[in-house]
Amino acid sequence: MSTENRVFNKLFKGKTNLSKKIALGTLKEDIDFYIEYINEPKNKAEQIVSDFERLGGEMQRILSEIQTLVPEAKTTLELGYRYTEEVDELIERTRQSADELGIDPADIGNFTELEAIAKVDFYYFKYIEDAWWENINYYTSELKDSEDLFK
Repeated sequence: MSTENRVFNKLFKGKTNLSKKIALGTLKEDIDFYIEYINEPKNKAEQIVSDFERLGGEMQRILSEIQTLVPEAKTTLELGYRYTEEVDELIERTRQSADELGIDPADIGNFTELEAIAKVDFYYFKYIEDAWWENINYYTSELKDSEDLFK
């Protein structure tokens, strides 16, 4: 092999080693960069998991409370609407009887008080339904919509 060939072989051999060192140095820089780069979202992910776990516990407590309250609300609604209807029927019967007797219904017992109650009693029970739809169902629907974020 000529001297010229040996010189060129040594030059190129050094360049090959140098380029490998440059490539390794670039990889090391990339590795260091991504180690630092991934830490911020990793820390944020840990915080989000912690928040979800905390909120899940709170939701479990709230759900348990709602599940206890719903049967009570249902019973109260059924009873309230039934009594409202019965009160309205009683008021109508009292007016008819008073008219047949030619007296003012207000002269019969606590008719005036019952009539005042009858003007608003329906709404007390209707408010239970409104409170459910506006405060519980509305927010659970909003939560259901957020599931789309994970699809």
